[in-house]
Amino acid sequence: GEEGARLVELVTDPIQFNATRESGNADSRVYWGKNFLTVNVDNGDQPVNIDLRPGKYNATQLASEVERAINESYGDDSKIQIVQNVDDTLSINLFKLNADGSSTGLTTAVTVDLLSDSYVSTVEGITLTGASPDFTREQFLAHSQAKINSALNNYAVNATTDTVDGASALGVSNQLFARSVGSQMDAVLDQTQIVNLKHATSTADTPTAASSSTADRFMVYSYQGARPNLSVYDSKTQVNTTGTTVSFDATQNTMTINFASAPANISNNEKIRIAGQFQAGDAVAASHINGREFTVSNVSGSSITINTTGLSFPDDSFSLTETNVYVMSDESESVEAFFEGAENVYEGAAVNFSSEKIVIREIGDANKHTYRNTDIVNLGGNFANGIIQVVGGQFDITQAVGNATPSSLDILGLRTAGITDSTVSTANSDLTTTTDWVDEKAPAVKINYNENTQQL
Repeated sequence: GEEGARLVELVTDPIQFNATRESGNADSRVYWGKNFLTVNVDNGDQPVNIDLRPGKYNATQLASEVERAINESYGDDSKIQIVQNVDDTLSINLFKLNADGSSTGLTTAVTVDLLSDSYVSTVEGITLTGASPDFTREQFLAHSQAKINSALNNYAVNATTDTVDGASALGVSNQLFARSVGSQMDAVLDQTQIVNLKHATSTADTPTAASSSTADRFMVYSYQGARPNLSVYDSKTQVNTTGTTVSFDATQNTMTINFASAPANISNNEKIRIAGQFQAGDAVAASHINGREFTVSNVSGSSITINTTGLSFPDDSFSLTETNVYVMSDESESVEAFFEGAENVYEGAAVNFSSEKIVIREIGDANKHTYRNTDIVNLGGNFANGIIQVVGGQFDITQAVGNATPSSLDILGLRTAGITDSTVSTANSDLTTTTDWVDEKAPAVKINYNENTQQL
């Protein structure tokens, strides 16, 4: 019937926990997949906690997933072990075809040390020293893929010194990009924030101050629906500073946003995102629009209109005079942001290994280059903090974490403690930047498991 056709969603990423029924959100149809149920078969000595994989399920699919998880928990599938000095190292040699039909390999193979830490082993609490560590298949594949990516990157550009090493041998000298990762988040930030960034680029292989420039980018940490989400935009436009700024007509199912002048960077049918700091009295309206993505249906003069049909807006109209509200447009084709390990850690992965860290990196073929992050840093001045720079937060936000009340950028792991969000400074970044060439979302070398042959 209708109930059986409805979908429920399971999540296992700690960043998404606040959206679940278990967090106290009584109206949520999102559930926590870890320790989803406890099973005791044949009066066993120890009940078994059953974890379900994240995803959306109807009743039949959920029953099948529960059955799979119980069988796996009570199955006799052995763990995968890595034995030191036996099978703890992978060697990867890549060959290129020469004009005469022969092939040439790397002078030195790429070495992958499987007994060194990855963010996956850290997240899962797997000790890689001492006795041979045990991995589930998913843990092994995720850890191995992370280590392969790291080894290939390090072969091209040494991650410790940021010096070019084997990039030419791999044929990736002009395929480099900056990848910045923050420290682990202190908590889940429960408000939407705009993180103002600078993106430094150069038109020369060997950057100079004259050949280099910085562009503004704007990362939105959205908390819409208690579901943290990251996106980066090239344009940020403030709403009008007087009069009605945002209004919703419940009769016409339309929302209008007013600006001081015609918005040059917003067009019909474009996807935009609203981000603001709203007064407590506008909490209902904010819950429907803050951090949310919309499609523009019409641009007229200094206003834009959005069709809200089917978007579950409130039954009553509202009219806001909030001014600390911005419309983000032109989703960036140069920089992106995501939560490390949140999805696709290896090809076809059905589980996640969220490190609770934010990655900000360059994207797109047009933004690949031969220079390193260090080359930009060495220019000094506006470039001294590298290719990806955190400038500050748009809103001053604090949140209680334990006995402290840190700023939002500190909570997000993007800035060191003790600085207000709105303070403009690139000198207090908590980012670690490397010069990479491997796209971790679509890696050059992939690892997986063939269930038919039972081989990697």
